[in-house]
Amino acid sequence: MNYIKGYRYQLHCESKALLTPSCVVYVGTPAEKCKEWNVARDSEGKEGEGDGEGKAGVVKEKSREAYAPDVLDNLVFRYEEPNGMTRWDSPLFIVPWMDEDIPGEEIWNAMVNNEAVKPHLATVLKPAAEANYLQVLDKTTQDVVSAVLEYQKTNGAGGSVQIPEASTAIELPANHVGLAQLQRIRRQFISFNRQHTAERTRLKSMFVEYLNKELE
Repeated sequence: MNYIKGYRYQLHCESKALLTPSCVVYVGTPAEKCKEWNVARDSEGKEGEGDGEGKAGVVKEKSREAYAPDVLDNLVFRYEEPNGMTRWDSPLFIVPWMDEDIPGEEIWNAMVNNEAVKPHLATVLKPAAEANYLQVLDKTTQDVVSAVLEYQKTNGAGGSVQIPEASTAIELPANHVGLAQLQRIRRQFISFNRQHTAERTRLKSMFVEYLNKELE
């Protein structure tokens, strides 16, 4: 039921009443990808039908039942996406489905150390409209991170990294910038811009500006 904001609000009130920290972790996944996974789950379930035992008497774990197509369509239609601007969805951590890294440190800091991540003016844009905006945002930022890592591999720490289609270069600090730090900054940028959109040609410039600010 947590796909309905009213239920998330109820959970927020319960945790507040119990003086227990809470947060929302949202795995950003396109509806088509969810349907693809559901079909795969249905296929696995059919293949696993039987007495539940494999070779040598090994008991197989029963596959989770897939949603009926009309039920899944209804869930997608009724889904209310989390909004980090509301208190019951805050703090909100958005993890794109294709991202293998989980922002564990950020979640820990928000839950235990009560550290809030605040967006700056460069992240304020108009509401999102493109259906594939999250994928574009994820790929664009990952390309920039990869370019920084490749530059440091060849040139070492410090220097300017020219990014194609970006209006300015990335100014690296004198110390080496690791993958973990870059991914943390990338996730923050995605989180701030998840609900907004910009022209694709601007995304790299925006992320470069954000990186420069965070690496100061």
